[in-house]
Amino acid sequence: MKVSARLDGGAALRQMLHDLPSAVGWQQQRLALKDGAEPIRAEAATLCPRDDAAGAHMADHIVIHALTEAQTDRDAEVTGNEAVVRIGPMKGFFYGYFLEYGTSHQGARPFMRPAFDNNLRQSLQVTGNRLWLFLQQQLKAGRGAP
Repeated sequence: MKVSARLDGGAALRQMLHDLPSAVGWQQQRLALKDGAEPIRAEAATLCPRDDAAGAHMADHIVIHALTEAQTDRDAEVTGNEAVVRIGPMKGFFYGYFLEYGTSHQGARPFMRPAFDNNLRQSLQVTGNRLWLFLQQQLKAGRGAP
């Protein structure tokens, strides 16, 4: 049994794949990541312990930080055409670390990890859909199309 296949438009396809990184630039990646991070941020705020004695609730101050090329994170250095977001309490609520992981005097009361675990698939879907939308817009505008 002999099987054969013919591919027309290989050169155009190769060019379109080559142009993908520039079709979805840093700003589009950043917007897609921020949209995708929102389900995690929202659940973390819901799961975060509230303390009426503290005044301001950390749960009301969990945000999505978009890092720029000049910034670095403990786990990621942002370079070139990349986008990175970090989800967590604002700077003044550093004690969220102690709630998440516990101390020698207090057990852990995690809220970030469960939010991540429960929403990872949804976040990836939202991010992918947003990036796909950007790509479709680029193709309709004639950029990246053969």
